[in-house]
This record gives sequence, C-alpha cells and structure tokens, in this order.
Amino acid sequence: MNDDKLKKLFADYEPEMENDAMFMARLERNLRAVEFIKEKNAVAKRNNRVAMAIACAVCFLAGGLFVSVIPNIVQWLNSQVSINVFPPLQPEQVTDIVMYCLGCVSTVVLTLASYDIALGVVSCKR
Repeated sequence: MNDDKLKKLFADYEPEMENDAMFMARLERNLRAVEFIKEKNAVAKRNNRVAMAIACAVCFLAGGLFVSVIPNIVQWLNSQVSINVFPPLQPEQVTDIVMYCLGCVSTVVLTLASYDIALGVVSCKR
C-alpha cells in the first residue's frame, strides 16, 4: 500500500530543468565564493600564527624582565612596609606574594595586549 502511494507520488513529479548556461553560471559563482572564503581563512590563519609568535616573544621578554627586576622591587617594598597587615605573615612574605601576583597579572596583560596589537598590525599590512 505504501509502495503504491510512493510510486504515484514520484510518477507525478516532473522537475523543471533550467537552462544549462544558467546552472553553470550559478555553479561557477558559488565555486568562486568558496575559493574566496578559503583564501580569507588561510590569510587569517597565517596572521594569527604571526601574532601568536610575537605575543609569545613578548611574554618571554616580560617574564625575564620581571624576574630580573623583582629583587629590587621587593627590597623597595620591604622598606615601605612598616605596618604588619597580615599578622601571621612577615612583611617580606607579604611583599613577595604581592610582587608575584603583580608580575603574573602584568605578564598576562602584556601578552594579550601584544597579541591584539600584532594581529592588528599584521592584518593592516596585508
């Protein structure tokens, strides 16, 4: 019973065939659009890689700079801290904790900012 209904449904179906030239023109237009998108994706991927490399280099430089400067900053902060804010901790420990947190946050911020700047510069160049 279902087979008869399906046969009747498909027997009555006669699709309109459009002009071959129109079909080929539309197909070529769609293929050009796909190629355009592929090219744009390849350029964006290349730009992201360059920006990521620049951000990585800035991250390593910022981390190295932070490690080399931290003893001086800790010494200065120790001379400034005369009130013991956290009773169980020594003033030196408080300044160490503050410095490491500040260094981590500033390194992350510098890395993200350098990635955004590098991506903008690389995108504008091409």
